[in-house]
Amino acid sequence: MEIEISGSGGYRISTVTETQLTQDMVANAADLSSGLTSNGHVVVSGILFDAGRDVVKPESSAALDEVVKMLKADAKMKVYVVGHTDNVGGLPANMDLSKCRAAAVVQLLTTKYAIPPTGSNALAQVLTRRSRPTIPKTDVRPIAAWSR
Repeated sequence: MEIEISGSGGYRISTVTETQLTQDMVANAADLSSGLTSNGHVVVSGILFDAGRDVVKPESSAALDEVVKMLKADAKMKVYVVGHTDNVGGLPANMDLSKCRAAAVVQLLTTKYAIPPTGSNALAQVLTRRSRPTIPKTDVRPIAAWSR
């Protein structure tokens, strides 16, 4: 709380209320598909993890639903799931965390949403990236774009 008193006897009271950070932005199946087509990759906003953890938070279901809609709309689509971390901690630990996060997303897509890991809509989680996002994220890339 801050109180300012002017020389003329007037005053102003300012208060600040601390609230928990929320992320309201969620991926959209049409935008995801368009991003893959035009850019060769797309960041899936709304797939959330606690810091340093590889367990997908329950609040991620809306974003995962949109990924599933995108994959089911194009049965021939094959993608990589790429996990991300921040730059806190060592490189080896962050690379491992990125891989584990991607694997956790693939695990949910294959078990809960019945997206096959091979064949049509193939999923792979072998790629990792180390970046510094403000919120942990996951992105999806077509398999053809990573055939090295």
